Amino acid sequence: VSAWMSFRQRWSTSSFISFHSAHVDRRRQAGLTQTAVAERLGRSQSFVAKYEGGERRLDAIEFLDISAAIKFSPVAIVRELKGRIQTGAAD
Repeated sequence: VSAWMSFRQRWSTSSFISFHSAHVDRRRQAGLTQTAVAERLGRSQSFVAKYEGGERRLDAIEFLDISAAIKFSPVAIVRELKGRIQTGAAD
């Protein structure tokens, strides 16, 4: 397996899970349900459930919309994820 494929596999599993679990953590810290977030986004509850469960990936605009709906800093979550990847804590 090439170094690139190894990195890609690692990113697409543990880091991807860390990214989505960080969203769940932030939503819960804000005291919001999936339904409440969905209402703020004008989307269905299943949309929130799918991205939180890792069944659906988010694009950059969706990520920013969710950040605004939950009222957390998108920069902070990216820094947190970057730190987890660099330290191997996302593994």
